[in-house]
Amino acid sequence: PTTEKELPVIDAAKKAGAEIFCMDAGWYADGTWWETVGEWVVCKKRFPNGLKEVFDYIRSKDMLPGIWVEPEVMGIGCPTLKQFDDDCFFMRHGKRVIDHGRFNFDFRAKKVRDFLDQMVDGLISDYGIGYFKFDYNIDGGIGTDVNADSFGDGLFKHHEAYFAWIDGIYQRHPDLIIENCASGGMRMDYRTLRHFSLQSLTDNSSFQQISCIATMSQTAVIPEQAAVWCIPKCNQSDAELAFVMVNAMFRRIHLSGETHRLLPRQMEIISEGVALYKSIRDEIPKLLPFYPLGIVHFESEWVCCGYKGVDKSYICMGHFGSRNTVTLELDHRIARCRCLYPKRNTAEIVCTNNNLSVSMDDNAAVVIEVDVGG
Repeated sequence: PTTEKELPVIDAAKKAGAEIFCMDAGWYADGTWWETVGEWVVCKKRFPNGLKEVFDYIRSKDMLPGIWVEPEVMGIGCPTLKQFDDDCFFMRHGKRVIDHGRFNFDFRAKKVRDFLDQMVDGLISDYGIGYFKFDYNIDGGIGTDVNADSFGDGLFKHHEAYFAWIDGIYQRHPDLIIENCASGGMRMDYRTLRHFSLQSLTDNSSFQQISCIATMSQTAVIPEQAAVWCIPKCNQSDAELAFVMVNAMFRRIHLSGETHRLLPRQMEIISEGVALYKSIRDEIPKLLPFYPLGIVHFESEWVCCGYKGVDKSYICMGHFGSRNTVTLELDHRIARCRCLYPKRNTAEIVCTNNNLSVSMDDNAAVVIEVDVGG
């Protein structure tokens, strides 16, 4: 990220209807950012007038500023590394654990927690950050043997200290939103997620594969906590752009991709999807997910998931392959059915008694609203 790159993306995010704008990785690095991570000082080359200029611009668009941070690691090339002793990191057999050019912090060390508290509080006070994307792009392995009966004991105590640190941030900043990205889908367990606002499902950028991952995600994460990348690209068809949005419609939309390069017609599809999501998101915690066509696999021709309410249900349908028709048998009589999204579509939807028949083209997806009959 640079100031020059960010400003047009911020404009596009606002136009699409985003409410939070989160700056991604690399804002601290002059050049490669991987092995220098951990100092958390703004790179002046990337932001000549500082980060405040960018975050003020985000707020001027009535969006909440957010930022990417990877607090659990420190790169082997980080300028701040010499300030930390061995007891601040995972150790095994007297040596620091290194994975992909990074050391893994041990959160039992007060020096680590104090350093990161200062970093988090500083970003909030200096720039008005309201959203943190906490990433974790290594694997510290089986744990640490420092002050522990075993590697696993050390790992468990470290995680307890890490979760306590997260809880402490919320105590100081109760309105803060913290995402557990964790390399896009690691630690998807409720020992972890009870301490976070939401969970990133995957870093996958294929809307076809994301559709399967997102559809099956509620077997692990409640929908209202599951964040799904929506990655629109300029070379995608209108139907594919709509598919991108349907993937996240009953979860948490994370809009990314080439939004700032989309044509007005393409942006209309994205903003229409965001508007629909905003209109139904308060219902999501009250809906019960179900699978009218059973479990979805990567090779499935149809991707389908339903969300059942008291007097109506929603059906998200995606299709791969030449135009085809499938019939869903629901457990209630259908009074009415209609396509909520996208407005421009070629799908044919017919309901009879408790059967819903859907015909769609290749790489197309729709959101269907079904009213329960008497």
